[in-house]
Amino acid sequence: GVSWVESQKMNLTFTGFTTTSVTINWTKPDGGVDWYIIRWNGGQQVSSRTNETFFTIQGLTPGTQYNITVAAAAVQERGVSRPALCERGSSAATAEY
Repeated sequence: GVSWVESQKMNLTFTGFTTTSVTINWTKPDGGVDWYIIRWNGGQQVSSRTNETFFTIQGLTPGTQYNITVAAAAVQERGVSRPALCERGSSAATAEY
């Protein structure tokens, strides 16, 4: 199963721009984090994941508005059942490219 906890702000910031990419940084939320899920969309939703507190989104189109979300995920062991995904926090931003 999937379980979610209340989101925390992760101070999402933009630290680097090129004509087709942007680098984003964020702060680690409280609690254990196994990975971060980065989602962005212009025309269609795209996602990736990382263990770092930064990520470079490639292949952006100039003149397009992108909604960017970073969520921190942690696996919770529950006895012998399958692990549950627990969201530790998330942050969102909109960038006009």
